[in-house]
Amino acid sequence: MSNDGTLNSQPCGGLDNDHDGCGVIFPRMSQSPRTLLCQLCKKLKKEGLTDDEVAHLKCGICGTNMSDPCGTCKRKAHEENGTPDPEAIASQARRRNAIEGRLHRPLGPSTPESELSNLRENNGKPGSVTIYVECRLSHKPGSVDCTLGTYCAPYAETMTFIALQENIVKLVNPKWTSKHVSNLLVSETELRVRGNLVLSDSGVGMMSLHDWYNKYNHPQTRASHIQVPAGALKGNKSGRAISLELFIDTDQYEEHTGEDHSGGTNVRKSTSSRQKAKHTRENATLLQTSATKRLRADENAVLTSSFRRDAVTGHPASVSISDKITFQQTICTTNQDGKYTLTEQGATEQGFLACDTLFLSAADCGKTKDVYLLIIKNQEYVAKKLFDVGQGHGQLTIQDACKFLTADLIRLKRLSYFETKFTQRVIQEGVDTAAFQVSDGFIIKTYSNAGQVVDVEAELQRPISEDIIPTHEPTSIYLVEPRRVSSAVLKFSGTLGVRNRTDKRSAIIMAFSHFVLESSACKYMFADLQGSIDRGILHDTESVLTMFDPMTHTPLGESGLGDHGFEGIHDFVDSHECSAICRSLKLCEMSAIQNTLWMLEEEVTADSDDEE
Repeated sequence: MSNDGTLNSQPCGGLDNDHDGCGVIFPRMSQSPRTLLCQLCKKLKKEGLTDDEVAHLKCGICGTNMSDPCGTCKRKAHEENGTPDPEAIASQARRRNAIEGRLHRPLGPSTPESELSNLRENNGKPGSVTIYVECRLSHKPGSVDCTLGTYCAPYAETMTFIALQENIVKLVNPKWTSKHVSNLLVSETELRVRGNLVLSDSGVGMMSLHDWYNKYNHPQTRASHIQVPAGALKGNKSGRAISLELFIDTDQYEEHTGEDHSGGTNVRKSTSSRQKAKHTRENATLLQTSATKRLRADENAVLTSSFRRDAVTGHPASVSISDKITFQQTICTTNQDGKYTLTEQGATEQGFLACDTLFLSAADCGKTKDVYLLIIKNQEYVAKKLFDVGQGHGQLTIQDACKFLTADLIRLKRLSYFETKFTQRVIQEGVDTAAFQVSDGFIIKTYSNAGQVVDVEAELQRPISEDIIPTHEPTSIYLVEPRRVSSAVLKFSGTLGVRNRTDKRSAIIMAFSHFVLESSACKYMFADLQGSIDRGILHDTESVLTMFDPMTHTPLGESGLGDHGFEGIHDFVDSHECSAICRSLKLCEMSAIQNTLWMLEEEVTADSDDEE
C-alpha cells in the first residue's frame, strides 16, 4: 500500500518477475521501489536457511505458491469493510475453550474495548482529569512554597483553565491567610506548566482540560506540558493527569495590601504613598489661588467637545425577590455624540430568578449590589439588585433604586461608547494594545408572581406565554448583564485613587481614562474601572477582559452613585502618569487637561452665582 492509501497492484517479484518472487499480488504490500518481494519471499531468500526452516516457511498456510491473501490481508479487509472475521472469531473461541479447560470453569463476559479505553484514560472516572499543582512565589520561584505546598485533585474534563485557576486559588487561600492578612486575588496568580514555563497558547483561558491534554499528550511536549513528577499522584497512578504550577506574584499582592514578603505591613511604603498624595493635594490647592496662575505656558491649550453632560433621570420601581418572574426590559442606546436614549419595551417576558445570591469571594463582592442568577430563554445572566447607597441595608425607596440603577446602565453604555472611540484611535495610530470589551446590559422591572417557587428545569420545558399583561405595579428592578466565564474581578482604579501600575493591561486602561477626559473635554471621567475575563464577543474562543460596573465623575456630580464631581476628576489628573501607550496614541498633555478643568470650574461657579 502506498503512502496515499492506494492498494498495490504489482505482483511479488515485479511485472516480469525479475526478482524471482512468488508472483502473487498482495494489495497491502508496500509500493516502494526497493520493495519488490513479499515478506515470505524475502525470508526464503535469506542466506543460511536450513532445509527444515525452508520447509516450515513453505507450509500449507503460508507457502510461496499461494493463490489467496495471507491472514494479515484478510484481517485488514474485514476491518476496512466493518465485517466480522470468521477465522478470528474461531481462533478466539479456541483460546477461550482452552483457558476454560485449564481453569475448570467458564469465563465471564469480556469488557468492551471502548470501556477498557475509558478506564485506562480516566482511572475509572469518566470525563475527569487529575490536576497536580505546585505553588511557587515570584520572589522564590526555584522551589515549592513550604506553606502552600502542592495540590492534587480530579476535575471535569470540560472545565476551562480560567475556572480551574479560580478553583485552585480558593483552595490555596486558607493556607495563604495563615501567614497573610488578605486573600490572594486571581489576578495576582498565573497558571504555568512545569519549569516555570508560561502558557503560550492564545485563548488558553477558554481551553478545556480535555483539549489541553489531547493537544500536548505527544512525545515532543508530554514531558513539559503533561507529565506529573514521579510519585506525585500517590493513589491516582492511572488515568489522565496534568502537572501545573501556580505562580503567585508577590509584588502585586504587596501593592494592594501593603504587606512585605514575610506578611508584615510595609509601613515605609504606605507612609510614602500617603505623603506623596498629601503633597499633590497641597500643590493642587496652591495652583488654584489666582486665575492668572491657572493657565500654564500655552494659554490656548484648552479642550473642546460636542459631548453634553446630563443630570440623572430614572423611573420608579421596587426591590424584592421571586423565583418565577414576569418582567419588562428597559434598554439604553447612545448616539454618535454620546447622548443616551432609554427605551422601555412594551411586551413582557418570563424568566427564572434564583432565590439565593451567587457565591462570590469577599474580594469580588460589590458593596452596594447583590447578584443573582437569572435565566431568560435558556440563557444565563446575572441580575444585580441595589441594596445599600449609604443609608443602610434595605433602606432604599422605590424611586431611589430605579434612579441609581438607571444611572448605572447609562454609565455602562457610555463606557461602551467611549471604548468604541478608543479602539478607533488605537487602529488609527497603529498602536499595539491588548483588546478589552464592555459588557452588554439592560434593566428589568419585575411584576409579582406572589412568591411562586418553581422547579426551573421543569418550567424551562414548558412554552413561555406571550404578551403577559401585568396587573400590578413593578415589584423590583435589576441591572442585568450576560453571565461571564470568570467571576474574579480585576480592579484598575477605585472611586478615588489612581493605580499607576507598570503592566500593559493596566497602562491601557489608564490610557483609556486619559482618552475619555480628552474626548469629553473634562465633562466625563470613568472611575472604579474593573472587569473580568470572558469569551470574546467577536470570537468566543478567545478570552478577553470584559469591563462592567464603572463609576463616573462629572462637573455637576450628578451622574450617579460615587460621583465626586471636580474632586474626583482632580484626583485622576493630579495622579495620572502618562505611559508609552498614552504617548503612542498622541493623547494631549495633562497640562491641557488641567487648564480645561480650571476653566470648566469657573464656568460652573459662574452659573451657580447667576442662579443665586
